[in-house]
Amino acid sequence: MTTIATVLFGYAAVLAAASPRFLSSQWLARSPRLALALWHSCAVSVLLASILATVACYADDGLLRGWLTAIDGSSGVPGIVAAAVAVLVPTVLIGRVTLTVWQVLARHRVERDRHLKLVCLLGRHDHRLGVDVIPADVPAAYCVPGSKQIVLTKGAIAILSDNELRAVLAHERAHLAGRHHLLVAWADALQKAFPRVRLFNAMQQSTAHLVELLADDQTLRRASAESLASAIAAMGCARTPTIALAATGGSVLTRVERLLAPPAPLPVATRLGAAGAAISLVALPILPILILTAGHIPCPHFFS
Repeated sequence: MTTIATVLFGYAAVLAAASPRFLSSQWLARSPRLALALWHSCAVSVLLASILATVACYADDGLLRGWLTAIDGSSGVPGIVAAAVAVLVPTVLIGRVTLTVWQVLARHRVERDRHLKLVCLLGRHDHRLGVDVIPADVPAAYCVPGSKQIVLTKGAIAILSDNELRAVLAHERAHLAGRHHLLVAWADALQKAFPRVRLFNAMQQSTAHLVELLADDQTLRRASAESLASAIAAMGCARTPTIALAATGGSVLTRVERLLAPPAPLPVATRLGAAGAAISLVALPILPILILTAGHIPCPHFFS
């Protein structure tokens, strides 16, 4: 195993184990968008480092030559085994992520279509509000990801004031406009693909909460914090479809407290530093490979 491969494997292991503690810090909730960027940059960084570490194992002179000569069958069994492992491990890792993402999205699509048929069968369209209303007494409001539909129950319309309804609808439209369901689906897929990795478990929970905070912040451009907070409190922890992004999603108490006593925005320097860190996390695993190929293995030497 090359030094660079060791460094990349170690980097991936440390980042996957240690980053959740830092990323769960309360100060990051002051900027949900940055927090989401950091969580997902860490996940991509761990995946990249793991894949590239495997490639780096076979990138020194001897192993690379064995990999290349295995192509024409002149290296014998050891070279063929090395070549197979070099290709197989990254392929399995990428394939597992790809397959799980596809399965999660396919499941969401089936559940979405089934729920939309149910809404079409039981509900009615309210042209004034631009939403579908279903005959349920439990107050609930949610959007259906992958569509443009927002669903309200009769119970929600009965107990919410006009200002509260306006705030709830703005919240759901923020989810749809931001395509927040894709972030939730990606986090869900990584957790299902690698359930023993601490980072992916924590990211799944945090993403679901942070997209609610992000939608709350965007709602405040069109409605008051008091209206949104009172609407969330009035609907409580209403049950909604698993695929839905609901107005009562995330930690309801935390969201209400944050709306009524908003935290100070992060300083510009902190925001710039966090944005730079998110970009660096994605680029960092690639840097050692660039150094290896540029400084240690000149291209003509590949085929000598």
